[in-house]
Amino acid sequence: MRKEVELASLEDTKKLAKELVKLAKPGVFFLMSGYLGAGKTTLTKSLLKELGVEESVTSPTFVIMNQYDNGSLNINHMDAYRLTKNDDLYLYLETPEQDFNIIEWYDNVDFDYDNYKNYKINITKTGDTTRLVTIESRD
Repeated sequence: MRKEVELASLEDTKKLAKELVKLAKPGVFFLMSGYLGAGKTTLTKSLLKELGVEESVTSPTFVIMNQYDNGSLNINHMDAYRLTKNDDLYLYLETPEQDFNIIEWYDNVDFDYDNYKNYKINITKTGDTTRLVTIESRD
């Protein structure tokens, strides 16, 4: 599967989150990429809101990972920006097969994501307020 979506507003981001929430299940990874400020965390915030997370969602850049629970799903939101290929992702993800996992900067760490259902989500700035989101999976 490959899909491209143009985002021109926060409303467009919320619409995309409503679509993506259907894919959020235990053992699934959303692998986010894009330059600093592209909108990875903004999309994640909209997605978690759609999943029913009521607490404030913040970027885990400095703490590496935030965890959320919507009552039926444990959600790991990780920012691997400060990690390297030498860091073991399992130090942070104890039960990835039981959790829904969102990893920003996923390619900074050496981890075999292909052992899990995953969706690569790349966000590219195309203007001051516009983005192109590319979603890929091996179905």
